[in-house]
Amino acid sequence: MASLINRDLFAAVYHATCEITRSQSTLIPTQLMMSDQPLLRVVDMQYCPGLKTMKTARLTIQDADGAKTIFNETHDDKRWSGTGHGLALAKDQGALYCSLSSGALCAEMAHYNQWLPKNGSGARELPKAFSPRATVHQKALFRLRPVQGLLVVDFSKYNTHQQAFFDRLDRDPNVAQELKKANLTSTSIACRQGEDYSCSRGVALGLAAATSPAYDGILVQTARDNPAIRDDGDNIALFGPNRMPHRKLKVECAVAPVALDQQRIELRHIGY
Repeated sequence: MASLINRDLFAAVYHATCEITRSQSTLIPTQLMMSDQPLLRVVDMQYCPGLKTMKTARLTIQDADGAKTIFNETHDDKRWSGTGHGLALAKDQGALYCSLSSGALCAEMAHYNQWLPKNGSGARELPKAFSPRATVHQKALFRLRPVQGLLVVDFSKYNTHQQAFFDRLDRDPNVAQELKKANLTSTSIACRQGEDYSCSRGVALGLAAATSPAYDGILVQTARDNPAIRDDGDNIALFGPNRMPHRKLKVECAVAPVALDQQRIELRHIGY
């Protein structure tokens, strides 16, 4: 599992980001995401007991809340959210991850389901090709929408304005020093490559700590590279309290897998 390996770089980037949000917030690229933007989210079936048993024809409130609740908050080790080791950060905060396109969603699902049991023996191997069945097994797909406009930081694939923010971050003396120590050329590259999330998490937590303006999340290109999926697309990490349903999102519907036999599954659409 990826981890926050370079804590000095993380701390430097976090403090520099906080300073930019206070004194040069115009460098931070943003967009207002409106309520007509659908968001796609995959949730493990263990958090949706109603879908697991398929005893109801409609989504239950419990399942809908489970789809928009931030879990694993004490062990969050993701690229754009997680613990701030050694720093006095706001507690009980995390991020809810969604995708804006089916390509980004499939790339994320394939990444997290790539190590599959081999012939039931317990040994695990990396599949040579994208497996739709393995990808959707024990997962439910939810479509959500914002209930109000969301102010998000736009680090998406085609937004060229983000480079001004990263250039300013690179010029911070402490950040520049830590980048040099780590043999990294820029924070922009460091945020999107490798399995060390020190730089990206420093940026994200620094932005999450901002209060004027208060950002609702970060829009980013998926970091997953799957040759079987052509359209990679963008993801969004929405800041919010842990163990609570995100109050700025609503659930519209879900698609859940139902096993017909050992080889076949059926995807069922469930309204709310």
